Amino acid sequence: IQIYPRPVVTATVLPAGGVLCSGDVVDIQLSSNVPGAIFSWTSSSATVTGHSSSVVGSTDTFINQTLVLNSGVTGTGEVVYAIVAEANGCVGETVFVTISVIPIPDVTVTGDGQTICSGDTTNISFDGTVNNTVYTWVVQSSTGVSGASNGSGSSIAQVLETTGLSQGVVVYQVTPSLIGGVGTPATITVYVKPSPQQFGDPNHPELCSADGNINANSTTNIGFSSFYPNTTFTWVSTSYGVSGATSGSVTGSSVLIADILYTTANAVGYVDYVITPDLNGCSGAS
Repeated sequence: IQIYPRPVVTATVLPAGGVLCSGDVVDIQLSSNVPGAIFSWTSSSATVTGHSSSVVGSTDTFINQTLVLNSGVTGTGEVVYAIVAEANGCVGETVFVTISVIPIPDVTVTGDGQTICSGDTTNISFDGTVNNTVYTWVVQSSTGVSGASNGSGSSIAQVLETTGLSQGVVVYQVTPSLIGGVGTPATITVYVKPSPQQFGDPNHPELCSADGNINANSTTNIGFSSFYPNTTFTWVSTSYGVSGATSGSVTGSSVLIADILYTTANAVGYVDYVITPDLNGCSGAS
């Protein structure tokens, strides 16, 4: 009487760990302790397509199948392969191999194409349909702007400043990833408008009241300038015991406030002027 051993299946799974991204190929190499063993298997899954059972009469020693998550599945799917080996009329124990299929992450961007003023903070956020997605971004280009840097997270909040006299632009590229699965990157553009800087002396010498003697010693002659010819200088005055102070605005590369001031009582008065430059909706320091 000849006694044959029951063949034992050894299944070597690639990638190791049995976790792959939707659309990848699973590779299960089959071997046995009994030479010449023939393998057969069945497959089952409620969330993944692309798997199939073995063909009757096949002598394959591997399983190579492209596994794809069903449409609408945002979590991890599973395929279970039940594999047996047969040799010399003896069938071995069933070996079960479970393959996990993770979704390809996506990204939805809020804040693309925004325009900010120099010195402001970007307001860009990311979201997607796949839980636990990791978002990383790189600065693809930065023209006339400083402050942009690579990073990761669910938002980009960076202080950007122009380095010249014209509008700058930064282009970020954000990529979603999950356990080795990489989704389609998204490109984000941020425009940075310059904020005008004004130059002048905020200190002013004392004046004499213009009562009966209007001259340079009773005129403010407050001058400020900017690099930008289209700057709008707006000033607001607050008087204390003084008349003649004005509020107003002027557009150009400079402003001259020439108010003739009068005291309204027999005491020293003063005027506070607050001057603010503005350029294309971006305000500079007052």
